[in-house]
Amino acid sequence: MPLGPALPPNGDDISAKIIYNFTNRLRLDLLYRHQRSGEGLEFDSTGKLITNYGGYISHGEGEFLKPNIFLNGNRINRDILTLNLRFEPIRQYFFEIRYQYKYENLIYLNKKIKDHVFFLTFRLDY
Repeated sequence: MPLGPALPPNGDDISAKIIYNFTNRLRLDLLYRHQRSGEGLEFDSTGKLITNYGGYISHGEGEFLKPNIFLNGNRINRDILTLNLRFEPIRQYFFEIRYQYKYENLIYLNKKIKDHVFFLTFRLDY
Protein backbone atom coordinates (compact mmCIF):
# COMPACT_ATOMS: atom_id res chain seq x y z
CA MET A 1 0.00 0.00 0.00
CA PRO A 2 1.30 3.48 -0.75
CA LEU A 3 2.07 5.70 2.20
CA GLY A 4 1.87 8.97 0.27
CA PRO A 5 -0.65 10.60 -2.07
CA ALA A 6 -2.76 8.73 -4.60
CA LEU A 7 -0.13 9.07 -7.32
CA PRO A 8 1.41 6.11 -9.12
CA PRO A 9 5.14 5.51 -8.71
CA ASN A 10 7.43 7.01 -11.39
CA GLY A 11 5.42 10.22 -11.37
CA ASP A 12 5.22 13.72 -10.00
CA ASP A 13 2.47 16.06 -8.86
CA ILE A 14 2.27 19.85 -8.87
CA SER A 15 -0.71 21.32 -7.04
CA ALA A 16 -2.12 24.64 -5.90
CA LYS A 17 -4.96 25.21 -3.45
CA ILE A 18 -6.98 28.32 -2.67
CA ILE A 19 -9.23 28.46 0.40
CA TYR A 20 -11.71 31.28 0.93
CA ASN A 21 -13.88 31.64 4.03
CA PHE A 22 -17.02 33.63 3.17
CA THR A 23 -18.09 33.45 6.81
CA ASN A 24 -17.07 31.27 9.74
CA ARG A 25 -19.67 28.72 8.53
CA LEU A 26 -19.23 28.81 4.74
CA ARG A 27 -15.93 27.85 3.06
CA LEU A 28 -14.84 27.37 -0.54
CA ASP A 29 -11.79 25.29 -1.55
CA LEU A 30 -10.35 25.22 -5.06
CA LEU A 31 -7.63 22.66 -5.79
CA TYR A 32 -5.75 22.23 -9.08
CA ARG A 33 -3.37 19.29 -9.61
CA HIS A 34 -1.17 18.47 -12.57
CA GLN A 35 0.21 14.93 -12.48
CA ARG A 36 2.60 13.12 -14.80
CA SER A 37 3.45 9.44 -14.64
CA GLY A 38 5.17 6.75 -16.66
CA GLU A 39 4.06 3.17 -16.28
CA GLY A 40 4.10 -0.16 -18.03
CA LEU A 41 5.81 -3.52 -18.21
CA GLU A 42 7.74 -4.71 -21.26
CA PHE A 43 7.95 -8.41 -22.14
CA ASP A 44 9.86 -10.32 -24.82
CA SER A 45 8.28 -12.83 -27.24
CA THR A 46 8.55 -15.66 -24.67
CA GLY A 47 6.73 -13.67 -21.98
CA LYS A 48 9.85 -12.91 -19.94
CA LEU A 49 9.90 -9.51 -18.26
CA ILE A 50 12.45 -7.20 -19.89
CA THR A 51 11.67 -3.81 -18.35
CA ASN A 52 9.57 -2.57 -15.46
CA TYR A 53 9.06 1.18 -15.74
CA GLY A 54 8.07 1.38 -12.07
CA GLY A 55 4.51 2.61 -12.52
CA TYR A 56 2.77 -0.13 -10.53
CA ILE A 57 3.30 -0.33 -6.80
CA SER A 58 2.25 -4.00 -6.66
CA HIS A 59 4.78 -5.09 -9.33
CA GLY A 60 8.29 -4.79 -7.92
CA GLU A 61 9.83 -7.56 -9.97
CA GLY A 62 12.35 -6.66 -12.66
CA GLU A 63 13.17 -3.19 -11.37
CA PHE A 64 16.92 -3.88 -11.52
CA LEU A 65 16.97 -5.43 -15.02
CA LYS A 66 17.47 -2.05 -16.70
CA PRO A 67 17.95 1.33 -15.07
CA ASN A 68 14.74 3.32 -15.38
CA ILE A 69 14.67 6.94 -16.49
CA PHE A 70 12.17 9.20 -14.72
CA LEU A 71 8.77 9.32 -16.54
CA ASN A 72 9.88 6.64 -18.99
CA GLY A 73 7.30 4.12 -20.19
CA ASN A 74 3.64 4.65 -21.04
CA ARG A 75 3.26 8.36 -20.33
CA ILE A 76 0.04 9.71 -18.76
CA ASN A 77 -0.68 13.36 -17.92
CA ARG A 78 -3.57 14.25 -15.61
CA ASP A 79 -5.17 17.60 -14.82
CA ILE A 80 -7.58 17.50 -11.87
CA LEU A 81 -9.70 20.44 -10.73
CA THR A 82 -11.65 20.06 -7.47
CA LEU A 83 -14.17 22.57 -6.15
CA ASN A 84 -15.45 22.01 -2.60
CA LEU A 85 -18.12 24.09 -0.84
CA ARG A 86 -18.56 23.38 2.89
CA PHE A 87 -21.41 24.70 5.00
CA GLU A 88 -21.71 24.32 8.79
CA PRO A 89 -25.29 25.30 9.74
CA ILE A 90 -24.89 24.06 13.32
CA ARG A 91 -21.58 23.63 15.09
CA GLN A 92 -19.88 20.31 14.12
CA TYR A 93 -22.53 19.47 11.45
CA PHE A 94 -21.16 19.82 7.91
CA PHE A 95 -22.71 19.69 4.46
CA GLU A 96 -20.25 19.45 1.62
CA ILE A 97 -20.74 19.77 -2.10
CA ARG A 98 -17.77 18.66 -4.17
CA TYR A 99 -17.28 18.78 -7.92
CA GLN A 100 -14.25 17.20 -9.58
CA TYR A 101 -13.19 17.49 -13.21
CA LYS A 102 -10.47 15.10 -14.37
CA TYR A 103 -8.73 15.25 -17.73
CA GLU A 104 -6.37 12.41 -18.63
CA ASN A 105 -4.08 12.48 -21.64
CA LEU A 106 -2.86 8.96 -22.42
CA ILE A 107 0.05 10.08 -24.58
CA TYR A 108 1.19 6.56 -25.50
CA LEU A 109 -2.28 5.77 -26.94
CA ASN A 110 -3.01 9.28 -28.26
CA LYS A 111 -6.27 9.20 -26.29
CA LYS A 112 -7.90 11.81 -24.06
CA ILE A 113 -10.41 11.04 -21.29
CA LYS A 114 -12.64 13.56 -19.48
CA ASP A 115 -14.51 12.72 -16.29
CA HIS A 116 -16.89 14.71 -14.08
CA VAL A 117 -17.77 13.66 -10.52
CA PHE A 118 -20.25 15.33 -8.16
CA PHE A 119 -20.51 14.51 -4.43
CA LEU A 120 -22.94 15.65 -1.76
CA THR A 121 -21.98 14.59 1.77
CA PHE A 122 -23.08 15.13 5.34
CA ARG A 123 -20.60 14.81 8.20
CA LEU A 124 -20.86 15.03 11.98
CA ASP A 125 -17.69 15.74 13.96
CA TYR A 126 -17.79 14.96 17.65
